[in-house]
Parts: sequence; structure tokens; C-alpha cells
Amino acid sequence: MKSLTSFYVEINHLSGVFPPSLYNLSSLTNIALTNNNFTSNLNPDLGIVLQNLWILWIGGNQFTGTIPVSLSNVSNIHNLDLGNNYFTGTIPTSFGNLRNLRWFGAFNNLLGNYSVYDLSFLSSLNNCSQLEHLSVSDNQFGGELPNSITNLSIQLLRFRLDGNSIGGSIPTRISNLVSLTELQLGANLLTGNIPSSIGKLSNLHALYLYENKLTGEIPSSFDNMTKLLYLDMESNSLEGSIPLSLSRCSHLQKVILCHNKLNGTIPEQLLGLPLVQINVSHNSLTGFLPPDFGNLKILVALDVSYNKFSKQIPAQLGACLALETLYMQANSFEGTIPDLSQLEGIQYLDLSNNNLSGQIPRYMINFPMQNLNLSFNNLEGKLKKSKKKCLSISTFGPSYQKISYKELCNATDGFSLKNLIGRGNFGSVYKGKFGLDETTVAVKVLNCQKQGASKSFIAECEALRNIRHRNLVKILTACSSIDFEGNDFKALVYEFMPNGSLEMWLHSEDGVKQLRSLNLLQRINIAIDVASALLYLHRHCQTPIIHCDIKPSNILLDDDLNAHISDFGLARLLLKSGKEAFHDQLSSVGIKGTVGYAAPEYGMGSQLSTNGDVYSFGILLLEMLTGRRPTNKLFKDDLNIHNFVKLALPGRVMEIVDHSIFNEVGESDNMATSWSDWTSGHTECLILFFQIGLSCSAESPIDRMDMSRVSLELLSIRRQIILDRNS
Repeated sequence: MKSLTSFYVEINHLSGVFPPSLYNLSSLTNIALTNNNFTSNLNPDLGIVLQNLWILWIGGNQFTGTIPVSLSNVSNIHNLDLGNNYFTGTIPTSFGNLRNLRWFGAFNNLLGNYSVYDLSFLSSLNNCSQLEHLSVSDNQFGGELPNSITNLSIQLLRFRLDGNSIGGSIPTRISNLVSLTELQLGANLLTGNIPSSIGKLSNLHALYLYENKLTGEIPSSFDNMTKLLYLDMESNSLEGSIPLSLSRCSHLQKVILCHNKLNGTIPEQLLGLPLVQINVSHNSLTGFLPPDFGNLKILVALDVSYNKFSKQIPAQLGACLALETLYMQANSFEGTIPDLSQLEGIQYLDLSNNNLSGQIPRYMINFPMQNLNLSFNNLEGKLKKSKKKCLSISTFGPSYQKISYKELCNATDGFSLKNLIGRGNFGSVYKGKFGLDETTVAVKVLNCQKQGASKSFIAECEALRNIRHRNLVKILTACSSIDFEGNDFKALVYEFMPNGSLEMWLHSEDGVKQLRSLNLLQRINIAIDVASALLYLHRHCQTPIIHCDIKPSNILLDDDLNAHISDFGLARLLLKSGKEAFHDQLSSVGIKGTVGYAAPEYGMGSQLSTNGDVYSFGILLLEMLTGRRPTNKLFKDDLNIHNFVKLALPGRVMEIVDHSIFNEVGESDNMATSWSDWTSGHTECLILFFQIGLSCSAESPIDRMDMSRVSLELLSIRRQIILDRNS
């Protein structure tokens, strides 16, 4: 073993500290421990005792402490991967001594302290003239982006600084990095204009500048980046028009320009590109959509919502046969809905808040959609729901039927205990039957004597008044009156969910749990439903809504186990000012939500934001997969459900997963039986599912995953599970 030169054990279930015996093997040139479960600090003398290393891959573990400064002595090292650990402190400036370094990754750690000195190491890396890959994304780096980055290696191919808190502006001489194929500066605090010199990066394949504070116009010099595939500049303050020069990026597949201040029209020439995704929503674009959209045969997602487009929706969109997502809401489109019947893969279609008229096309009932929204137009007609019933479509929002206290009392047999199906913060929920056909409903009766109940009633009415989504519980009517004794009475009537709450399925008594097992695919479907509803509330409502109380008891399941978010009693409407969101007058002091699910920043007095719902959703996913509530007595001191899962991934994932996930309804709880159909593919999907929960429940709001990305990744996991099952 003394002459051992290579030690590869990556992608296993190994744990413990960095193998101490390796420190004695000075002949080692290659060490790969990637994607295991190693923990603890590294020996400070690692770079002294292992000076012959060429490759050190220790990413994807749970190493802690600081990065050993002694690594700067390993002069021959050319691959150094420290990513996906828990390293703290700074990156040593002495790493500039590593003249042979080609690949350096320290992404997704806890490096930096949001300090002005955090990026000092970048200047020292100017000495690494062979550097091709530099990734320090998703850390805690602060300070301003230094001009010295323009002196990095001209061989640099990939440069990733996204997901930090870096300010300043993009240096004009960024064009010095002539070999760059990927530049990721998104999710920072960058200001100023995008320099026109960036167009000189003619080898660039991917440019990510999303979620900064960039201003000015999109440079026309982008036409020099003819190899560009992906362009994402979402959530800045960019102005002016979409430059015609973008059409010369002949390989462009993805254009994300949403949440800016762009005006003008979509250049027709852009529609001759092989685009897969276009998102220009939440701008001030005008004019009509050109018929050339029909050329986009591989377009999967189109979002032009919340602009000022007018005229008719181009019939040529019906030729975009790959479309899965089509968002056109909140514009001024007019005329009839064109023939979209060939879009057999459409999942999300939103044409709401326009001036559309005519009949609702009957073919829409055959679409395999998760979300169809045609509300707030001038449409007419019905969609046949089944052979027995027809579903009337109201395009002006709900037409609430008035209902009295007496009718509610009769419907619930005097609010009898036998009809009591749940209790909440501000009241009780009863099962009731209405009308000649005795339609089953859920009646939520507010406890008007409890402080905050009246405010909860107003909040819920306000939140639900103008929203429509298949994964939000539907309000049928409301009652604000007095009871037979003259007391204030307030109630909300909802559609009834026969499969109860997700809470009942996750935490039912042992004798019932066997009959209420949710398998992995069912849990994925529920997660997708909830994510879809949250994305709608946060991004696609006219006034964004924060739910403030996402938890299993507020997720209700219908006959087909489709999930519906309920209980908007704590919901808040957002009034937007720039990029900041403030809650309205319904807000009250204190932590918003339920202990264990409420975002940690709320406990420190932070303002409400959609990031709070993302945190609650992350905790919900971890609870769905572990079967443990976040308030479980196991979680105390510094151990919470987030850390519990993070410490176990990926190697011990099967130890922490809820074992009822392996059972089909009616199966015994015998593990030998339940494992029969489980594959390694399922395990990989399970780990990815857990990782989404971890990303959403990150302690810092800026580190949490965006709900649009959550939805896409969950859909990808579901596709993989189905493919694995059918293979």
C-alpha cells in the first residue's frame, strides 16, 4: 500500500472522517471520495503530507471547518473539488500558488461572511494561468465584484459566482475572458448596466444574470454571441426593447427576460430560432404576437403574461405541438380562442384576464391539463365534465349564492358532532349536504369570540375572491349573519374533499395507516399539485398571495388524491414596490403560520414574503418523505428536520424514509414484500425529492429554490419514476 497512487471510492455509502490512513500514503496522486457521507474537519496538514496530489475530489460529503491553507503547497494539483459540503471561513488567497490548477469547485458550502473581503481570493487566482473551471456559487460571499476577475486565465471556460450576495457592477473588461462558454452571475446584488463588451464573449453558450439589480438596456452587441444557447436575465430592472440582434444568436434555445421593465414588441426574427422556452412575462411589451410563432416546432414553454399585448391570439400557436406550458394571462387579447386542439401535451394553459369572447372550445375537456384558467373574459359555454353532469364555466369569477344561517344549520344537522370533520385555529369544519341532490360540502364555521377570527374571515374571503386553480380548494359561498341567539356568525362553504387531509394520510393510527399508504409516485403527484398552486399564488395572480400556513392539515385530497391547498385564514395580499413586497393592512404582529413550518426569519421580525411559503413547502416535503412532523421530540437543540435529512443524504436515505412509502394499498407492512418492486432508480429519485425539500427549507431566504424551478424538477422526477416503472 505504500506505493498506492490512486484511491477511488466515490458514490458509495461510506461515512466517518477523512480516512486517517491516507495521510500516511505520500505517494497518492489521486483521491476521490465524492458523494459519500464523510464528516468532520480536514487535517490542517493535508497539503503537507500529501504533496503529490493531482486530483482531490471530496465534494458531496459533510466535511466541516475551514479549507486547509496547506493545500496551497500541493503544486501539481490540477483538479480540486470541495463542493457540496459545510466548509466555512474563506478560500485561502495562497491558492494562487497552484499554478497547475485547472478545475476548482467550492460551490454550495458556507464560505464567506457577507463581508467586503470575501472575494480576496479571486485576485490571487489570476496566477493560475491554466484554470478552466471556477465555481464558488451558492455560498455567503459578499463585497463587490472585483475588476481583477478580468485577469483570470484566458483559458477559463466556466465561471460561476451565482447564489451569493455580491454587489458592484459587471466589469467592462469581462471581454478579456475570451474562452468563456458559461458565465453565471445570477442571484446576487449586481447593479449598473450590462456592459456592451460582454458581446465579445463569442464562445459563450450560457449567460445567467437573473435576480440582480441590473438596469439599462439589453446590449445590441449580443449578436456576436452566435453560440449562445441559454440566456436568463429574469428579475432585474432592464429597460428598452428586446434587441433585434438576439435573432443572430442562431442556436438560442432558452430566453428568460421576465420581471423587468421592457417595452416594445417581440421581434419576429427571434421566432426563427430553435427556441424551447420563452418567458417575457411581467414587462410592458405591446403590439400583437406575430404569426411566426407557428415556426417554433420544439417550443415547450411560452409565457407572455402580464404585458400589454393586444389583437388576436395567433392561430399558428396551434402548430407548436411540443407546447406544455402556455401562459398568456393579464393582457388585452381579443377575439375567440384559436384552434389549439393539436396541443395534446399541454399541461398549463392560462388565458385569464383578457378580452376574449365567443364559445369555450369543447376540445379543451380532452387536454391532459393540470391547470386551465379562462376566467375574467367574455367567454360563453360549458365544458362537459362527465356523462351525468356538466360543469358551467363563469368567466367573471364566482357568482356566489346567498345562504342563511338557518340553511347552514339544517345542512349540518345543527352543527352536530357527528358531522364535525376538523378543527382549526379560528373555528371548526363540518360536513354538510345542500340542495335537492344533497351535494356534500365542507362548512367552516368561525369562532367569532376568538381574537383574530374576524380578520381571518376577511383575509380568506379577500384571498379567494378572484383566484381559480385546480389545486386550490374551491369556495362555494360565504355567510356573514347572526345565529338564532343573536350572536355574530361567519362561515365559509367549500367543495368537500372525500379523502381528507394529507395529515390524516401521513400520521393516521397504525390500524388505519395500512389502508392509507401513499407510494412514492403518489407523494410526488401531491408535491407537484401543491407546488403548482403556490407558483400560481406567487407568480400568476393579479395580486400575488402569500398563504402563510402551508402544512399537511391544510392540504386536502379529492377522490383521485389530487391535492388542494386550503385554509387561507392567514393569507396576505402583496402590494409590490419594485422588487420588495409588503403585506397589506390585514397583517398582524407575531410569527405567521404554525410552529415548525413557519420560516425562521418571521421569528426575527422579517416582513412576509413568498420565500416564507417556499420554506413551509420544503418542510412539508421532508415530512411527506420521512413521516416525521417537524415538531417530533427527536428534533431538539440544533437538530431539526432539515438537518436530520441533510446529515443522512445520500448514503443513509433508506434509513430516514417513511417505510409506508413502499406499500401499495392493501399490502402488508412486511418489508420483504414492499421492497419487491423497488429499484435503484427509485432510490435516486427519492434522493432528488429529498434534495428539493432541503433546498426549499434553507435557513436563509436567498438560498431557497424558486417555485418555478421546483415545479420543473418535480415533474422531471415524476417522468423518471414512470419511465423506470415501465422499463
